[in-house]
Amino acid sequence: MENIEMFYRPVPDLAKALDYYCNVLGWDEHWREGDTTAAVSPADGKVTLMLDVSTSDSVAPGPILSVDDVRSWVRARREKLTVLEEPVPIPGGWWASLADPFGGRIYLIDQSTTDQPNK
Repeated sequence: MENIEMFYRPVPDLAKALDYYCNVLGWDEHWREGDTTAAVSPADGKVTLMLDVSTSDSVAPGPILSVDDVRSWVRARREKLTVLEEPVPIPGGWWASLADPFGGRIYLIDQSTTDQPNK
């Protein structure tokens, strides 16, 4: 099952991005991971935006799809996908990125290892 978890927005400066989204637009900050990643949303909470100072190839905005297992999801569809970033471990799970047929980015995330620190 795939769900749109949030929308990924790479930024060059997290503090500046948080200032804009929270202080100018009035959005709420939901969580932060160090000095490089945070999630914000408007008051209705219908959309979550993940702001991230990225040092990888994840430099284009796009939807983040939540799947049960990123590695299995990619493996089952590999013949039909353009994989830009192979699955890599992240805190609590796995992450990968794809290109759609028009050059847009789609990101995949799972939380498959949240309760399994050695997986």
